[in-house]
Amino acid sequence: AKYNGALDLLPFFLAHGLRVRKEGRPWTACAADGKLLLALFAAGAAYFAGNPFSFLAFREFWQDFSIQAGAEAHVGFWHHLVYSLREGMGWPLLAAGLAGTAVSFFSFLSALFLRKEVTSPSLGGFVAAFFTVLWLSYIALYSQPYERYALPVLPFLCLAASGFLAWALEKLRMAGNPWVWVACALALALPQAVKSAYADMLFSRPDIRTIAKSWIEANVPS
Repeated sequence: AKYNGALDLLPFFLAHGLRVRKEGRPWTACAADGKLLLALFAAGAAYFAGNPFSFLAFREFWQDFSIQAGAEAHVGFWHHLVYSLREGMGWPLLAAGLAGTAVSFFSFLSALFLRKEVTSPSLGGFVAAFFTVLWLSYIALYSQPYERYALPVLPFLCLAASGFLAWALEKLRMAGNPWVWVACALALALPQAVKSAYADMLFSRPDIRTIAKSWIEANVPS
């Protein structure tokens, strides 16, 4: 199990609290909201169904968990940013995703402080940006250098990239031209599409182990 998935609860609580406030209810209404309690029960039930060992043999679970926690360490902010995410997304898409995260984050805060109406898309963008910042901070401060630690944030960065593209084209008054959208989408996706096609070409070739097995069977007496 990936226990760091518990961090997903923080943006969930944030989204719930923002929804409650948008409806004009006080913050205290969050704790007694039936939807929140039902979601927490579902999360707990799903965890128990997938990890009954952590309850049935808690001492062994905690011992192994503590050993694994000792393997986590400070990785540095730039490692996953310039290696894991860059390799997984490419610079154009990653840059657009980070820019979109910043736009969503500060647009929501500016609307909040200027007492403007906060729309539902703005709330959703802020929650996604909050999770992105939260997860990037976590894997920078307490994780391992493996690329898989950056996987949870990739979908949110892609969503943020699309949001940034829409925001930028709107500012440039080019959002009404479909060919501009196509050109920008290709520019963002093309680097990784080329890399993916090249990887598929390599994977379609006979595996070196299969080649070695065939050579042994043909040349080494049984």
